[in-house]
Amino acid sequence: MTAPARQGMERIVVIGGGMAGHAASERLRESGFTGELTIVGEERHRPYNRTPMSKQVLTGEYAVDELKLAAFTELDARWRLGCRTIALDPVERTITLPGAERLRYDGLVLATGAEARVLPGAPMHSDRIHMLRTLEDAQEIDQAMGHASRRLLIVGGGFIGAELASTARARGLDATPAMQAKLRRVGTPPFARSDLVAAQSFAGHF
Repeated sequence: MTAPARQGMERIVVIGGGMAGHAASERLRESGFTGELTIVGEERHRPYNRTPMSKQVLTGEYAVDELKLAAFTELDARWRLGCRTIALDPVERTITLPGAERLRYDGLVLATGAEARVLPGAPMHSDRIHMLRTLEDAQEIDQAMGHASRRLLIVGGGFIGAELASTARARGLDATPAMQAKLRRVGTPPFARSDLVAAQSFAGHF
């Protein structure tokens, strides 16, 4: 969105309270937008660094407060956190929030990030299976690691999975990373043999 395109705009809404939404909001202020800026995010937290969640948060090296992203530009924004955007009407230039609340905008930024991929057939309702994407996910995995007896299966053999495995082993768990190719060969038995399954997010971790 260039400076000429923002002329006459009084309200800009950013959908997405993560790193992308934070960066977009900073850029708007830096480039001269002085109107009403509203940031709508589904998570309850202000933008935070997700990178340490697979290691430093689980080892206790980082406290939650240390993950908060620094703002180098005064955003002067209205934050609507813990608030899911339900609908978007580009004709009326409104978004709909829970309770049928509608927000009008002159300009809109979509910075919602990516959804985590779910392994087909995985019983995600089980309290033994966790997905790593949000701070709450990391906290749940931290608690689960403290109660798991020995074995942990990590679905995803990339950087995040490797850090999870390293952290789990440091905490005395027998951690086994599994990549998609391996899962196709062995099928479903790893779920039955593991006390805890941590399925990492395949997209949007950073």
